[in-house]
Amino acid sequence: MFDHGSAPMRDPEHQHYNSYEQFPKQQHPAWGDIFPPYARGVLWAMSADLLGLVVADFEQDLRQQPGAVLDERAANTLPHPDDPAIGVLVTSLARRGITVNIDDRDLNSYSLNPACNSVFSNMHNRTWIVHHVKPETMQCMLDLDNA
Repeated sequence: MFDHGSAPMRDPEHQHYNSYEQFPKQQHPAWGDIFPPYARGVLWAMSADLLGLVVADFEQDLRQQPGAVLDERAANTLPHPDDPAIGVLVTSLARRGITVNIDDRDLNSYSLNPACNSVFSNMHNRTWIVHHVKPETMQCMLDLDNA
């Protein structure tokens, strides 16, 4: 499932706070300050060539900062959490002319934060991944789906 309009957290007290250094303010014409599209949760599937470009960018960044230490201070200069950070990186590749195809046509394969009485992101026989769900909630949803 892709998130197409999530705003970065700008409250310094929040665990997912993003300073303007970590992620500069965006000026989307309709939604203002938002992250680029990114996959949410436990499933990131990307082609080997795209993964190679992501790794190459990371390695180039390391070479430009010889002696840099990858510690908490360095991590606090990057957008986070991890899902939007990958979206930012992939978007930067696309802006440089790399073709990136995002396939989110079948939202039915992913169920995010479903509840036993949920009408959004229902679990069914085509579901691949269920995210943020307790076992008893999964059983309740399965029982309702099979009723």
